[in-house]
Amino acid sequence: QFALTSNVLRLGYTYLASLGLDSRLQPHLDRLSATVGEAVSVSVLSGNEVVFVARSEAPGGSIAYVLKAGLKLPAFSSSSGRVLLAAKSDDDVTALLQATKIEARTPKTITDRKQVLDLVRKARERGYATNDQELELELFGLSVPIRNRAGGTVASLNVNSQARRVTAKRITDTLLPAMRACAQEISGVLL
Repeated sequence: QFALTSNVLRLGYTYLASLGLDSRLQPHLDRLSATVGEAVSVSVLSGNEVVFVARSEAPGGSIAYVLKAGLKLPAFSSSSGRVLLAAKSDDDVTALLQATKIEARTPKTITDRKQVLDLVRKARERGYATNDQELELELFGLSVPIRNRAGGTVASLNVNSQARRVTAKRITDTLLPAMRACAQEISGVLL
């Protein structure tokens, strides 16, 4: 009897625009992608999942997993989800994890709820989160929070790469500084 129409897109776009997560993001994502030579994206938390709302990919770059706008991934096992969960209290994260069906997507997926909570705490402490082949083998994810003007985390800025291209030195010397600068720029356009 009921069917979704294009009006649902307008509703979704209105929500994202109200946060500042609309077309104003694209120039920032394009610059970051060109700077680091990797795919970058922005995601928001929706229940126990993250939803990707914007993306940019460096020309000629390729990663194992194609992250597109609208794609949903489990928050517990994605770097973006862990950064977004880090903005919540431990009690809220524990409750969300208890209500979540946790399944391994690869042999490297961390499925123990206590370990996931520890990773969320670590993300809160460090200001970033990683995912090393937990969603798909050979896929590495790195995420930092995007905050609104009031300082609240509203989204996650993510870099995704083939795992073999990522080293600890590259994370600390190149990726994190570029991502944090971009997240700060994006925060300047948010409401």
